[in-house]
Amino acid sequence: MDTRPRLLIVDDQHDNTRILEHSFGQEFIVLAAWDGWTALERAKEKPQPDIILLDVMMPGMDGFEVCRRLKSDPETAHIPVIFLTALTDSRHEVAGLELGAVDYLTKPFNLPVVQARVRTQYEIVKNHRQLAQQNLQLLESQRLRDELESITRHDLKSPLAVILGFIQLMLRDKMEPSKIFLEQMEKAGLQMLEMINGSLDVYRIEQGVYAYHPTRVNLIHLLDRVVGERLIAARRHDVRILREELVDGEERYYVSAEELLGYSMLANLLDNAMEATPKGGTVTITMGRTQQWILIALANPEMVPEVIRDRFFDKFVTYGKRKGSGIGTYSARLIARLFGGDITMETDARTGTIVTIRLPALD
Repeated sequence: MDTRPRLLIVDDQHDNTRILEHSFGQEFIVLAAWDGWTALERAKEKPQPDIILLDVMMPGMDGFEVCRRLKSDPETAHIPVIFLTALTDSRHEVAGLELGAVDYLTKPFNLPVVQARVRTQYEIVKNHRQLAQQNLQLLESQRLRDELESITRHDLKSPLAVILGFIQLMLRDKMEPSKIFLEQMEKAGLQMLEMINGSLDVYRIEQGVYAYHPTRVNLIHLLDRVVGERLIAARRHDVRILREELVDGEERYYVSAEELLGYSMLANLLDNAMEATPKGGTVTITMGRTQQWILIALANPEMVPEVIRDRFFDKFVTYGKRKGSGIGTYSARLIARLFGGDITMETDARTGTIVTIRLPALD
């Protein structure tokens, strides 16, 4: 694809157009229009011109009117216009600049001067675009930080309440801290630490600055841990978790990954599947291995609502969950892709919803 900037030359004198085309043909994709109406049409074509060289004296619609219409249209108002005209009166120059032109050159033109003015204006265009992009990135970074902090603060309330509850119980009843109490408080504290680290990791992965240090991870052991820690919650919500039997040995289920991120990926997807499963329903987990990939499928009997079906993995998309942050499936796929794999989703009335993780297998 030709990435050169685009220059639109508007002049009813074909000789002038040919000279300018030849002059700028190496640096720019040169477009031509020989009247005002064509110029307005070409200015809206995608991709749009980066700069317009505009004659004033043209039949029908003159250059001043063309410039006025360009600057009054939101689609074309951002395109710099340089007048190139035989009108030498300073009043015309002032009129052109007041209409929004960035420069005003007179004919007969000095070609090196025209080239220098066009290059200067294009450098300004590039700088403006870079600044605009940097501003967008800064705003997006700030928004991500604010949203992740909000989610983290919200999710930290639950384990923090456990810690404070045990402390208040011991203080109120003048109890010595028991081993059970201390273990539960430690577990809640570690859960909070995982949440904080997980939120920061998602942010760093998004920004492309995450320091990734993979090790050899056994997915069967990791999945056992995730499932084991959710059995009580599953019983509380009257949901069954069913692990289907493996047809081959666990030595075939190693991946190159970070264990904590892998835990977060599996936990988010299992939590999501459990929340979507009605009381009395079952979440079924199946693992398999091909020559290249390890596949983990989590199935639940409910269809994904149509309103979010096409945005299932998008950030902050949630539906019908009172405490849903909408970041679970998004962060899970982000992590899977960091590991060199991916996550897909299928949903229909017959099979319900199946979310499949695909990760490169280690021999």
